[in-house]
Amino acid sequence: MKSSTRQYFQFAHHHILLLTLVYFSGRVLDAHAVPKQRPFNNTIPAILVFGDSTVDPGNNDYINTVFKGNFPPYGRDFANHAATGRFTNGRLPSDYIILYMGIKDYIPPYLNQSLSIEELITGVSFASAGTGYDPLTPTLSNVVSLQKQLEYFQEYRERLEGAIGKEETGFEVVSRACCGTGLVEASFMCNAKTPVCPDASKYIFWDAIHPTDRAYYLIFQAFRPLIDFIIKDSTS
Repeated sequence: MKSSTRQYFQFAHHHILLLTLVYFSGRVLDAHAVPKQRPFNNTIPAILVFGDSTVDPGNNDYINTVFKGNFPPYGRDFANHAATGRFTNGRLPSDYIILYMGIKDYIPPYLNQSLSIEELITGVSFASAGTGYDPLTPTLSNVVSLQKQLEYFQEYRERLEGAIGKEETGFEVVSRACCGTGLVEASFMCNAKTPVCPDASKYIFWDAIHPTDRAYYLIFQAFRPLIDFIIKDSTS
């Protein structure tokens, strides 16, 4: 394995959530380089992103917090030198990935209420700078917690359902989960005595928070090209 690859993997031990993102972005040769798209038939329609400042394209611009990056020198090397709220001088790893996959140039922040349906359909980021796994962290900094990001995702799928209908999502049921009423049951509330749907493959969510096996499989399929890239590049 190349020494640079080992360095990125060592760094990723402290940023497990972004293992593939950190490695991918680290392979870019300079600050202005654009990754060349691989010759695969990309059928992935969208990318959804959750996390912290490393993948927040500007959600914090739309909430009352001091953790913002929408002023110079942030964005110095971004398109039109715009400080969009990204905590860097240019693109984020998630921007490079969605560009590489040929979906669009950048991932927008979900909290930007001016986003078109087309922008929503092709992917957004729910990430918020300053958040963390500890529920107290986002409370102190008044940013979007991971739990709240999941709630925004629920809102997101309802918006898409209203805009494009259930048929185009690939699932028959998108507004409720398979377990129980599909609205609140999760963890101990979804148990052996709780009624469940007969065919979970028709549902996006298994319980009120977590996706079904089929939904997770489609998520895996979405990341297959990136996984292939990492595996092949690290062994070359």
